[in-house]
Amino acid sequence: MKEQHTISYLKDALFGLLDPYYSHGSFNKALQALRLVGYGNIAQQIRRPRYTQESLTHMYMIHGDKIGKIGIGITTHNRRERFNETYGHIAENSPDCKIVVVDDASDIPCEKATYRFDENVGIAAAKNKCLELLSDCDHIFLFDDDCYPKLTFWYMPYVLSGINHMMYLFDQKRYKFDKPRDKRFVLDDTYSVHSHAKGCMLYYTKEAIEKAGVMYTGFGRWGSEHVDLSDRIFFSGLTPFPYMDLEYSYDLIYSADEYDATPRTVNGQEFWDCLNKTQEVYFERANNRTSTLGYGEGDLVVAHILTSMPDPQRGTQWPKDIGVAQKLVDSVLENSEADILIFTDFYEGDFGRVKYVKYPDGMSPLFYKFFITYDYLRRSRKYKNIFIVDSNDVEMLHNPFPHIKDLTLYVGSDAPYIIKDYDWMINNSGMSTVNFWVRQADFPTVNSGVIGGRADMVMHFLRLFIFWYMKYKGDVGERNMPLCNYIFWDKWRYKLEYGKHVTTRFKAYERTNAWWKHK
Repeated sequence: MKEQHTISYLKDALFGLLDPYYSHGSFNKALQALRLVGYGNIAQQIRRPRYTQESLTHMYMIHGDKIGKIGIGITTHNRRERFNETYGHIAENSPDCKIVVVDDASDIPCEKATYRFDENVGIAAAKNKCLELLSDCDHIFLFDDDCYPKLTFWYMPYVLSGINHMMYLFDQKRYKFDKPRDKRFVLDDTYSVHSHAKGCMLYYTKEAIEKAGVMYTGFGRWGSEHVDLSDRIFFSGLTPFPYMDLEYSYDLIYSADEYDATPRTVNGQEFWDCLNKTQEVYFERANNRTSTLGYGEGDLVVAHILTSMPDPQRGTQWPKDIGVAQKLVDSVLENSEADILIFTDFYEGDFGRVKYVKYPDGMSPLFYKFFITYDYLRRSRKYKNIFIVDSNDVEMLHNPFPHIKDLTLYVGSDAPYIIKDYDWMINNSGMSTVNFWVRQADFPTVNSGVIGGRADMVMHFLRLFIFWYMKYKGDVGERNMPLCNYIFWDKWRYKLEYGKHVTTRFKAYERTNAWWKHK
């Protein structure tokens, strides 16, 4: 199968090279294929650049007077020569930008420092000083002293993206054929989404900092501070994913970290001590992450018909047929006033209360459905109550929306299964922390085919799902049930409600007083 994909993608890449109108999508496919066989860097070496000086200058000529004030902060500590090189590139390529430099107590004071700490305070405090000095800016870029832009007006694609927070992310060491240290989950022609963050260049809008705050200094001198802030921005509903970058951003940015060209400022045993401490603090904060945001007044039922990739639970691909969800649609229209939103990868249409929204091909449908639902709903705060249900085997029996309570998430039930005794859950929970948790979880199994409640509760679940899926690099098995149960029982900080009033017994094929029939 991998070989077939590789041949197909390489054909696309070849045609892309020969096409006078050239599609970057061809190289995206080629890159995916080459990664399968361990040579992802080759595609990056031969592709045409997305961003050129000509294209960036064109962006600036059209939009430059509308983007607001650009601020750039550079932090440095005991890397004098590297800083001077970095500062030169930033100053040369960033006309009309406000530039500040924070010297974190270098042994030889930095001559260009806007502010200098007399004692070493660490990354969080130094970056926060940059944010303070740039508080009058609409768009803020924070650079380490070994990272810099390659082209003039490099910031334009970030500023025009509409994304409140991104960072420079590289897959792996560019000159090596080693295994990537993180995982790229979404690869399209505009953005890349990664499982891990990197802090060499960080982009924030003013709104992101005002709503999420600055970096937490409790991490100490080094580690996790920018990751924690990215998470908080994500949980504030300001980004579709925690760790994002522009696709082809390496046209714009150079980072010495990519090439191991600069020694760490924290090394040896100090590095491991800092890492162990910060990881403990980080996961304590992550495990207590909550979010409640205001939404609209309407009711919504969400379902999905995603056909581009096989459903691993059934081993086949769904047909390109909107009729798959017809029983669900009819039951919702008959029993409630709710709108119906169905995500597909082949069809779109608006029929009053029923709307079909088309999304491009993505990952496995059992996971992709939560990603695209969050992406869509975070930009639309029309609804007060939301249920996400399976499209093919769920029907509304009675209207649930008048009965929904605040701070409560409603889910389906698979009782009488206890998770740790349920072989199916163990065998389908991957090899990550989720698998370890499943083997010890003394909780009843609940079902992810029906999930609902107030919009802020549903959106918080979706954020948790995306967040922990990415933290475990997607190594959570091919089914979404283990990860969902892990979130419901281990990460959920509000009330969880399930039982015969929410759904019928799973696979009982019965009609009761429950809100939803599930098989």
